[in-house]
Amino acid sequence: MSIKTAVIGAGHLGRIHAKLLKQIGDVEVVAVADPCSTARQKIETELGLKTTDNWQELIGKIDAAVVAAPTSLHHEIAAELAGNDIHLLIEKPVTTTVAQARHLSRIANARNCMIQVGHVERFNAASEGATSVGIPRFIQTCRASGYTFRSIDVGVVLDLMIHDIDLVCNLAQSPVVDVQAVGISVFGKHEDIAQARLQFENGLVANLTASRCSPTPSRRFEVYGSNGYVDIDLANSSAKQIKPPTWIVNRSFDLDSVTDQQRDLIRESLFEKIMPVEELQFEPVNAILCEQQNWVDCILGRSQKLAVPIDDGLRALETATEIVSQINSHQWNKSGTVSGPLCDPAMIDQPELGLVKRAA
Repeated sequence: MSIKTAVIGAGHLGRIHAKLLKQIGDVEVVAVADPCSTARQKIETELGLKTTDNWQELIGKIDAAVVAAPTSLHHEIAAELAGNDIHLLIEKPVTTTVAQARHLSRIANARNCMIQVGHVERFNAASEGATSVGIPRFIQTCRASGYTFRSIDVGVVLDLMIHDIDLVCNLAQSPVVDVQAVGISVFGKHEDIAQARLQFENGLVANLTASRCSPTPSRRFEVYGSNGYVDIDLANSSAKQIKPPTWIVNRSFDLDSVTDQQRDLIRESLFEKIMPVEELQFEPVNAILCEQQNWVDCILGRSQKLAVPIDDGLRALETATEIVSQINSHQWNKSGTVSGPLCDPAMIDQPELGLVKRAA
């Protein structure tokens, strides 16, 4: 059986999805839909695929679709497609609002649609390292990039941080009971830098940082667990792991009675002999291709479980929405909110950039 599939959206991610779907033997890419003629031409020239400017004309001709349109259009497109029994892979965030995501969840359950959400880090081989140190107690994440001008219809929480929100919530398997957050805008009307602290019912605490105005790219995920610590580099599919010996875990020693010689040993070789740092390497995989394959396998009945079903996307969006709410309610010095930019965009003093001054 060949699954007749379309890609809705011919932007950066849409082109990647279309290219990779061509590699899956059980998939026939019927068309890529986008209102932009330049984007459609690029798809036709580079990938040799048919295109259309109207995604609705594909209803009745396809079994499945990847929704890679701007986030603000996800709900409109996905609701109509799912309502016509079309299986979906929706890029993250699943929708703009929690209410919209809940609506899609109801449709998926009623129509038995396979709706996968594009939290692609779940398919990053290095993310497996997060479970190597036992029950998570404390997590720190940092996800940063330069300003790419992609996904600027939403802030950095829904653009970047939501990847780590999903990973943390999946590890926690416990409800969030408290959210604290701050953030600042640099260029637009949404936050570009954000920091959030989540506390879960089971006691886990997670600090998440995200920036899309950073000179230093990062996709770092640190887990302090019941059996040790792991520092994961999601960008390079690698990790550093530290597991203390049983005598340290069980406190089978009296630190006050340590001899000078023992103190010297601890100072000089703590991470070489006592708690050695172990380098972990993971076989790199194409995470997007893996998420597509999992989705296709579920549609064909070869797998019974979507890796990131619609309700997981909803869970991440609920937490992200609360973070954004906390950011928007935070006040600096009791005057003004976080939504203002770092500097007044009307005060452009670098004419060589060719920027246009905003009207007063």
